[in-house]
Amino acid sequence: MDKFTKLINPLFSFLDSGKLFKQPLMYLYYALGVAMCLLGIYFIVDNFDSFSYMPGAVKFYTIMMMLVLLAACVFSLMFWFHRANDLKNERFDETRFIAIPVVASLIRSIGEFLGLVLAYLGVCSGILTILILSFEDSTAIGLGLGELFGGAIAGYLLLVFFRYSAELILAIAAIANNTKDAVDELRKK
Repeated sequence: MDKFTKLINPLFSFLDSGKLFKQPLMYLYYALGVAMCLLGIYFIVDNFDSFSYMPGAVKFYTIMMMLVLLAACVFSLMFWFHRANDLKNERFDETRFIAIPVVASLIRSIGEFLGLVLAYLGVCSGILTILILSFEDSTAIGLGLGELFGGAIAGYLLLVFFRYSAELILAIAAIANNTKDAVDELRKK
């Protein structure tokens, strides 16, 4: 029986270390960074077909928005790679729960990414709409202000909601840990 437990102990050590949960999510973060970057580049390239049919101000606006989107692509790659490295360095041995911090990290990262990208694209699009398209159409100022403030507010609310959800999950796990510790201390007395 000792030979069998010696064979299976590394498997249990691997499961208890959290690597089974951390490493696939880390690779998912890397894949998300590359996928978001490539998706943005595909969207930029795909819009070149309709570029020649646009009037002057709209054409300049589209060029500027493509540059904004290209910066968002680079940000996506950097964001997800940074979150993957954060996850790689995170330790789970101070808690009884291993999967909960990983899920909380996923929820927090998705919310941060969506909130930051939405706010960035909304603010940039709003500013460019006001500065460039308002010369072509007087209603563009209202649209630009809506994009500017709507993007910033929606991005902020997304960021707060997802961060709150992730922290709530971690708080519940911490309460469960502390409750178990308190019960164990009471049983010892």
